Amino acid sequence: MGRDFFGENIPLEKISINDYKESMSIAEIKAMSRAEQLQTMELLWDVLCHEGEEPESPAWHQSVLAERKAGMKSGRAKFLSLDEVKRRVSP
Repeated sequence: MGRDFFGENIPLEKISINDYKESMSIAEIKAMSRAEQLQTMELLWDVLCHEGEEPESPAWHQSVLAERKAGMKSGRAKFLSLDEVKRRVSP
């Protein structure tokens, strides 16, 4: 059993990415109901998570991680508590 966006149980054979076209236009996606859009997104996410290989990280990720690690080792990095982050992002 799978679950749809609303938490309802759905037999997995009824939730198949194969039921969809090979490609969809933005207009077709916009014409879907919100529930259909979310279910389609869930199907796509399931395919991305469970089929095929992991995508390679872009080369710039390694340099950003190296910079952050160097900042932590040197003591220049600043860390925030979760409460501080929440205060900063709250309107």
